[in-house]
Amino acid sequence: LSSSRAQMIKVSRQVVKVKNQARFAMAVLCMAQLTAASMPAHAEWREQMGQFRIGIATSNGQPFNPVQIREFKSVISQALKMPVEVTQTRNAATLIDAAASDRVEYAVLSALGFATLDLACACMEPIAAPVSGEGATHIRSVLYANAGSVENLKDLVGKRIAIGPESSLTATVLPMAQFQIDGATLEALDIELVSKATIEEALNAVAEGSVDGFFGWDQTKSGSSARIETALSRKMEAYQDLQMEEVWHSEPVRFGPHSVRSDLPDEAKQALQEALLELEQSAPRAYDFISPNLAGGLEPVTKADYAPLISALRKFTSREGKASEQ
Repeated sequence: LSSSRAQMIKVSRQVVKVKNQARFAMAVLCMAQLTAASMPAHAEWREQMGQFRIGIATSNGQPFNPVQIREFKSVISQALKMPVEVTQTRNAATLIDAAASDRVEYAVLSALGFATLDLACACMEPIAAPVSGEGATHIRSVLYANAGSVENLKDLVGKRIAIGPESSLTATVLPMAQFQIDGATLEALDIELVSKATIEEALNAVAEGSVDGFFGWDQTKSGSSARIETALSRKMEAYQDLQMEEVWHSEPVRFGPHSVRSDLPDEAKQALQEALLELEQSAPRAYDFISPNLAGGLEPVTKADYAPLISALRKFTSREGKASEQ
């Protein structure tokens, strides 16, 4: 090659090298800008919130143990890396209102409470739900009848059945929404419904013979048909002369969820869920605070777990509305 040709090739290679270095530098700069732009976003939601607000309904208006509240706040604060406030509402209705009006980012709700909230605003989603100490994950409505007078569903026609209390998921909402005989709903059947203020009153009425059955409840484990002992089953066993027959049960409903606002960043949802799934082991007293009656830990859930209940509640409220108009 001539010296001039060799010089051109050398210069050309240098130009290519410089251009490649420039492209690489530009790519690095763009990546740095993207990273810099995304980093404040992670911190921004914390700054915008100021503090993370948790709502939980008190039991019969009694305040919770302050030591347990502090421990739970500490766990959530560490998970989210921000201040946390716990609000104790007077009852479930007040908590649902607080969630619907964006006064809390996190709510510990019953299954019925979550379904009610979802019909009102669809603004929260479940991330975890408790398991009982016996491994139960669901509750369902069960129609228990006196075996001496009722052997199957069709035997219920013409009978007296205790129902209530009115606000009960298993004693009223699920029976009214799901119970049927040959396609006829509970209201359309020739069955006399006798209102009771408590499940205990309903059970006593069966024992006394004033009604032939009552709507109670039991607990089930997902994917299993094994019977799990409950407080109600133990009460029924105490009536030694009374033989009760299970003649109907509703679809199972997942235990009430820990729910967060749907617009909460995914980073926060994931951190909260991870903390909750470890809570029983990492902070037992904090777990007892948020799940005093279901001691088996928390499992992941989604809104799909509550879809059947939301549908049932929609049917129930629709019928209630039509009845009030008549």
